[in-house]
Amino acid sequence: MATNPYSAEELNQRLDRVNGWINNCDQKAGILLAFCGAFVAVLLTSDVIGKGYYYLVEPFYSFWLDGVDATFSLKRTTLFCGLLPTIYYGWNMVYNLLLVLKPKTKIKEFNDNSSPITNNSKLHFQSIAKKSYREFQTESKLQSESAYLDDLCTQIYCNSRICDDKFENYKKGLNDFTKTLICCLGEIVIFFIFP
Repeated sequence: MATNPYSAEELNQRLDRVNGWINNCDQKAGILLAFCGAFVAVLLTSDVIGKGYYYLVEPFYSFWLDGVDATFSLKRTTLFCGLLPTIYYGWNMVYNLLLVLKPKTKIKEFNDNSSPITNNSKLHFQSIAKKSYREFQTESKLQSESAYLDDLCTQIYCNSRICDDKFENYKKGLNDFTKTLICCLGEIVIFFIFP
């Protein structure tokens, strides 16, 4: 016998699956941010930034502001120009990964007036928190099975939209992470290989 696709049990399983995907995306973004935080911490505690500033920025700074004669160095110019996209992609990566972790909890954000979103939810924590306990208890007891199923569908829909947004931002962040890594490796190769 086939199960009813609109039963409370089936809808609860769907909601659990969507929530699992949301948790999965949050964990991936958190791990990537932690890796980047550790990388930045290593850079800040080592002398790499000081040496990099002295090697890359100081000659350009002296030339532009003080008019000090400087000899042109293709290696320094390439490293300096390569540093700009590394910083750009790094900031974009952090921004997109933080967007993954940014909470979206207002049901009204998902109501496009063409769908019957349940605004007075008995399942959504913000709708529940706006009521007293007695009010919530009374409304929950009086809720029909049909209204409960509609409420479950609303939660599945809203959480699916949240999940989709999170994965879009995660993909952008991961793409920027890859570009940052490629730029960093390019910088290392240029620094150590070319004279």
